[in-house]
Amino acid sequence: MAFVFFVKETILFPHFISTGPGTATDLNSGHAFDPNPGPIICFEPGSILNLETLRKWPPAPNPDRYCQKRYNLGKPHEKATKDVYLEEGSVVVIPVWPIHYDPKYYPDPHRFDPERFSDENKHNIKPFTYLPFGVGPRNCIGSRFAIIEVKAMVFDLLRHFELSPAPKTRVPAKLDPSQFAMRFLGGHWIRIKPRDVKA
Repeated sequence: MAFVFFVKETILFPHFISTGPGTATDLNSGHAFDPNPGPIICFEPGSILNLETLRKWPPAPNPDRYCQKRYNLGKPHEKATKDVYLEEGSVVVIPVWPIHYDPKYYPDPHRFDPERFSDENKHNIKPFTYLPFGVGPRNCIGSRFAIIEVKAMVFDLLRHFELSPAPKTRVPAKLDPSQFAMRFLGGHWIRIKPRDVKA
């Protein structure tokens, strides 16, 4: 699913891919796909695009956790006189989507801005506010593999094809409220044009 959202953002913001060193056409250009992950890992536009895509479209927007023992959260505000406790057996839902769209953590959160995750800006991201795969000892064990996997697919796709919006591409993108899983309203429409690249 992350791949679909990645492609959607790529066709709407092609300048993040087509400019600067290390673009898809620069890396390994003219050669058959190399399973060596080196060029893919160095595909910097793919890295920051992927991270921002996962912020805007987190694969698990409302994960939950099971409380295994009573835990004191402290007082909820200054005027409170009693502490709040999580009781054993409680189910805690983590609001990943609201956190990712909170302007306190991500200015202008509805804007697609991969530069948030550039080397110059990534220090501004506060701990525990970027949660596409969870955090801590129980985060997704396949997160690094998933990121490399998506980068590999996009890397090879962009080496062979030019992607652009189609007449039916919905801008801005909206989710289908009738679906439990995250799916675009009206489907995912893109125009694909083969590149003149030997592979």
